[in-house]
Amino acid sequence: MGRVDYSLEDTRKPIRFQGTQERDGIEKRLERLNTRSAQIKSVMAKSGRQDELKIKELRFLETKQKELEKALRAFGDKNFYRHIDIPVQHSLKDDPKIIKEVEAYRAESSKLYQPES
Repeated sequence: MGRVDYSLEDTRKPIRFQGTQERDGIEKRLERLNTRSAQIKSVMAKSGRQDELKIKELRFLETKQKELEKALRAFGDKNFYRHIDIPVQHSLKDDPKIIKEVEAYRAESSKLYQPES
């Protein structure tokens, strides 16, 4: 099974969808960057002293953060979609209502596609 999320940012343009793998990658990197920055700030706050190496790392992380945020803004006006796989476990029981609907669909569709004799 799967789920598809989509966003129509500009309906005046032709609706061409772009996958979100690159966007998702940038968002994950930005999240890791923010987590690392928070860790460094927490360590510095607990120690009560300014470590020059940690300050340099924070500056570097802030520069990278700005670059990633700029890259995300470039995606802002584009239509996109995201497909998420949802694994189905064999332990799930079939829903009788769904089985009945599938059987009805198969019966109706078989009537539509009868080969000519």
